[in-house]
Amino acid sequence: LSMMLRPIAAVAPDLRKLSEIVLLMKGFSSTGSLGPQLAALFRLAPQHLVLEDRNDLFSLRGLRAVVDLAGQMLRTRLERAAELREKARVVAEAEAADGPE
Repeated sequence: LSMMLRPIAAVAPDLRKLSEIVLLMKGFSSTGSLGPQLAALFRLAPQHLVLEDRNDLFSLRGLRAVVDLAGQMLRTRLERAAELREKARVVAEAEAADGPE
């Protein structure tokens, strides 16, 4: 029984490193500047906001949810930009095919 109840040590996670890694996984390139800012937000928000029933809002789960949503928004924006570039290319080709008038 004493082996099952032996003491363990736990360390607080490094939010800066975690946020940089998760941002990098989601496709962000400027993780060196975004990571510390996101970590500061999630570190300072519980100290300055009154959180009654939302204890895990600014936890690792909340950090992951924010970065997941930001990653989805980034992908949507990149896909939209690619579509616009493709449309511009098609229009330019069509105008070039028409020739000068």
